[in-house]
Amino acid sequence: MDTVKRIAKRMSPKENRKSYKEECSVFLSHRKKESLWERISIWKEDVICIYQRLRYGYCYRDIWSIDQWFLTVVPNMIHDLRVNSHGYPSFFEGPEEENIRKWDRILGRMEFLFREANEDTCRKKNLYEEEHDLAQGRIHDKIRHVR
Repeated sequence: MDTVKRIAKRMSPKENRKSYKEECSVFLSHRKKESLWERISIWKEDVICIYQRLRYGYCYRDIWSIDQWFLTVVPNMIHDLRVNSHGYPSFFEGPEEENIRKWDRILGRMEFLFREANEDTCRKKNLYEEEHDLAQGRIHDKIRHVR
């Protein structure tokens, strides 16, 4: 009986409001900040992407940024599996409640690690990112001057 109550509690919308889930719409590009004018100017591409995502599950934009697509979609899928999970893997041994908690911890850890792998949602920032960007800019400038 406790299991049924716990699952019902996890599936309630009130409980799920607390959990963070990054938006990944079929109808929008992955670009986060765009002005209205930029959105209007690329509406044809958006229509093509909508069709491709509905038909194939991904679009040509996703192909050129597979890492971003993967790190946005997979953690959301794991989150949904965790919230809507009605069981645990059959090879778990022990009491049912313990197995459910163990599976929940595993899925939570997987979701957390996938979100940490994404630079946009990672809690820790690279201390040397600015220095790296400056050095990379100098290298590109030197390469342009050589040509």
